[in-house]
Amino acid sequence: MKGREIGRTERTLLAAKRKFGVEIVYNPVPEFFEQYGEGMFKENATPSIEEAQITINAIARTPGARALAQVIFFQRQETFYPLHRQVADGAYLGYERLSSFPRDEEKPADKAAIMIQVPSLEVGMLFKLSPEIALPNIESPIPLKTQEDYLDLVVTHMFGMAFLDQVRLAGSPNFEEYKRRRDDSAEYTRHSFDDNRVLASFAQLTGWKRMEYIDYWGKLADSGDEGVEELRQHLLKTNHKDNHRKMWVRDEAIWDSLTKPKAKIGINTSSPVASIDSVFAEYWAASLIAPEILSETERKYFEDLHDGLQIQPDNYIKAVARYSVPIYKQ
Repeated sequence: MKGREIGRTERTLLAAKRKFGVEIVYNPVPEFFEQYGEGMFKENATPSIEEAQITINAIARTPGARALAQVIFFQRQETFYPLHRQVADGAYLGYERLSSFPRDEEKPADKAAIMIQVPSLEVGMLFKLSPEIALPNIESPIPLKTQEDYLDLVVTHMFGMAFLDQVRLAGSPNFEEYKRRRDDSAEYTRHSFDDNRVLASFAQLTGWKRMEYIDYWGKLADSGDEGVEELRQHLLKTNHKDNHRKMWVRDEAIWDSLTKPKAKIGINTSSPVASIDSVFAEYWAASLIAPEILSETERKYFEDLHDGLQIQPDNYIKAVARYSVPIYKQ
């Protein structure tokens, strides 16, 4: 039975790769990918047939998926990891985590990767046998009732992150500049300085603005937090390199305040800055999984992006990055 199940999974993954151009790695060797995270996860894992099918369905629903990310690999959580955290998670790794492809300062590796972290098989079975076990309470209007819902959301979310990164790459004159801009994104720091054109249009749509880094800390210091004021003074005295760079923050006209944000959609919305990158990806996921929770304007925004990606996604991504096509105009 076990051998037949493994064979079925492998055939399913190969068929999906041929059809959609995205490889879900089967039976990866540890050396194939650099390790990501320590302690919480076992070695890179083969997905179960159920996990594989959910992932394939998410790929099939994603317009232009083959142009956004070409490799997905799984890691499985250790059984001892807290039960209330045993749900799918992941990260968009882009072009710099694939250790089996050469890196070059002038060009990226030839495949962009997504990592998906899934519960241990033992815990997954426990959830199936005992569906009354409470899943983590994530404040999102996207329906999340089962382990499968979480996995579907995570995969779809990561393709939203991938779209942002592909636009970033297409708009960069060389790979070194792309890496600099990627380091400025909230994928690498909670403070996103990235001037990605898509983020600029999304900010208009959902209420974000750019503020100088030092002014942001001054705004928080006005709330009376002594520790924040000390940090601000330190930044001023040391003439921190980022003091006058502009970062994305929520616009107070839309959000309650910088210190107590009112999130509409998004998993990573607890910090004063949150991550405009992740919130974009959450809206992207909502537009594909539960478009009814978006406003008419928000739906239209993402429908236009998806329509552009349907036919010639590579050309559309370049056109977006080079301002050759409109995205959103108030």
